[in-house]
Amino acid sequence: MREVFIRQTSMIKPQNILKNRNFLKIWGAQIAGQITGFILNFILINTIYERTGSTVAVALIWVFYSLPSVFVGPFSGVFVDLWSKRKIMLIVPILQGLTLVFYLLTQEHIYLSYFSIFLYSLSSQFYIPSEAASIPWLVEKKYLPVANSLFLLTSQLAFMVGFGSGGILISLIDKNIVIIICASLLFLASFFISFLPKDKNLTRTKSIKENYDLWVNGVKRIWSYLSVKGRLVFYSFGILAFFQVVTASLGSIFPAVSTEILNRPFKSTSTGLILPLAIGLVGGSWLFSQFSENGRKKQWISRGALLAGASLVAIASVNLFHLEYSERFIFMMVMLLILGMSAALIFVPSQTFIQETTPPQMRGRIFGLLGVIVNLSSIPPVLFIAAIIEIIGVNGLFFTLGIVSILISGFLANKADGIILATNHRN
Repeated sequence: MREVFIRQTSMIKPQNILKNRNFLKIWGAQIAGQITGFILNFILINTIYERTGSTVAVALIWVFYSLPSVFVGPFSGVFVDLWSKRKIMLIVPILQGLTLVFYLLTQEHIYLSYFSIFLYSLSSQFYIPSEAASIPWLVEKKYLPVANSLFLLTSQLAFMVGFGSGGILISLIDKNIVIIICASLLFLASFFISFLPKDKNLTRTKSIKENYDLWVNGVKRIWSYLSVKGRLVFYSFGILAFFQVVTASLGSIFPAVSTEILNRPFKSTSTGLILPLAIGLVGGSWLFSQFSENGRKKQWISRGALLAGASLVAIASVNLFHLEYSERFIFMMVMLLILGMSAALIFVPSQTFIQETTPPQMRGRIFGLLGVIVNLSSIPPVLFIAAIIEIIGVNGLFFTLGIVSILISGFLANKADGIILATNHRN
């Protein structure tokens, strides 16, 4: 069966999807929105760190961005099923653009900047599921793998372009003008969506209360499944949660990395720090996709954790060698490239494992519920880590995270088989 699927998909020409004008409209909206989001993240991180010099203040960006996904994310799918997805995707970018206008008017007050972040993320909780649910009725079924791959690749490239160009843009152009450009891109995204056809199979047969009751009953069934048969899913999400904390921490402390390790302001080093990490993520994803059959998933995850730990410890040790700035910068770029690659070797196999082992009829709900758990569990550690940096510094944090990552690798190498056998699963 798998061979038949491969032969069928191999006959599909990916470039044919680019002839689908509706796909190009929603894809164009995604490109505009994703790049805008990453540029804004960079500007906020840089601005708040320059004003406060505090990694805790930067970590609060992550907190306020994550809170809507914790409290609204579990319910947003219910409303998306009731409303027109096209209208949601049309309205949300406009609201986000207006949020940027609000930020421009209130940016002198940092606490209002956090409120702007919260509003921006809140609206995203409705756009993202609307976008994901719209692709199947805009794209033929045989092109769905290609469409989803393009959307995933676009997210990774948008990270590279957005974060990579953020420092360059605010060095060449006034920051407020960059924000106005970002707002314009959001309005452009809404403009693209306005040309999409009306939703297919849009029904309003269930009330919000009926949908809420369905959601509650669905959550109960999910917990019942996880408590009996889904322990391995919990282990996988535990690994994902830890490395998401590492990822979020890196985003919070990049300004401190630049000043403490490279002795340069973040906006002058951001491109050299962010791009290797992003390229590593893309490279690691490609590596797993090409050679995933050459090892079990737990082996890939274990190797990724070992590589991540080694690169983190190496970064922590760079100041022990009295290197010139250019040498330190090149060393950091290489280590961040390895770190990005190792992160992909952890995230991709873990998520693939969860997709393969969860029942199809509850897969979406499991990802939604456990995604909320991961986000919720990552908020306190990110704040704690940001506070710890004030005491032990960036190098101490990198060393600690590196050792924990190496210990996780050792645990997987030595204990994972016993856990897998205990749950009657092999991966």
